[in-house]
Amino acid sequence: RTAPHRTAPHRTAPHHAICNAMQRNAGWIFAATNGGELLERYNGKPVVEATSPEERTVGDCYFRVLHKAGLRIREEADVSAKDIGELLMHNKVFNGSEVYRPAGVENTFVRLKDGRGWVCVVRNSLLAGEALSPPESHDGDFWYQVNSAKPAPVMDAPSAVALTTGKQMGLGMIFGSRRKVKPLGCADTFVELNTQQVNGWVKETGQLKLITEPQWKEGPFFYQVLHPGGLRVRINPHANSNVLGEIIPPYSVIQVEGTLTVEERVVATVATATTATTATAVAVA
Repeated sequence: RTAPHRTAPHRTAPHHAICNAMQRNAGWIFAATNGGELLERYNGKPVVEATSPEERTVGDCYFRVLHKAGLRIREEADVSAKDIGELLMHNKVFNGSEVYRPAGVENTFVRLKDGRGWVCVVRNSLLAGEALSPPESHDGDFWYQVNSAKPAPVMDAPSAVALTTGKQMGLGMIFGSRRKVKPLGCADTFVELNTQQVNGWVKETGQLKLITEPQWKEGPFFYQVLHPGGLRVRINPHANSNVLGEIIPPYSVIQVEGTLTVEERVVATVATATTATTATAVAVA
């Protein structure tokens, strides 16, 4: 007689128990647990990761050295290439003629414009030099009005760290300029100021409003005040500039030396246009 076949009692594996595992040289990974399969058998060909392509940009460029120990100048665009025995020191700003990143590496090189060689500005994805915006200089016939409530200081050079001359341009003051400069790596533009009273530079950003050339009409002229509250005499041709003297009563007739018309100028991407925003001020005799 044969013993009756007995079915082994079903036991549920505890959660996270290993039902199947694959052994690798570096250790073990789960292929499946009682919660389900974690790996799927793959019969295709392994996918080979593509290397990053070569990148090259030719043209003027500017960088500042960030690495505290400076950057070595090498004969070729390779971190193992021979260096020429010179360093670009920390915070040095230099001019390049080409930016090059070889294929498959995370290094970026800049060819020095003076021909001495190459420096590595990105090594293993770590930034060793920062790119700067190029300097800009524009000559022309520009007119500006101060639109900052705080007086705009006059600087002795077109730089954010330049010294002040002790002179200031108050709200509403108008002046002409033939040159404006955006320094290397600086976000601000500075306008040259050449008047009989003041010479220097004024920061354009946040302080000046570009206008068309003001139109002055020589008087004398006579005007009658129409505003029921009268009119205030101001130090500059701006509605919010400082007040001088008393209010001119309503319906008074006054004599003025002349009139000054100011129009805001808007520079578009493609063309230059003048808005309809116009203000006329009179010079009280």
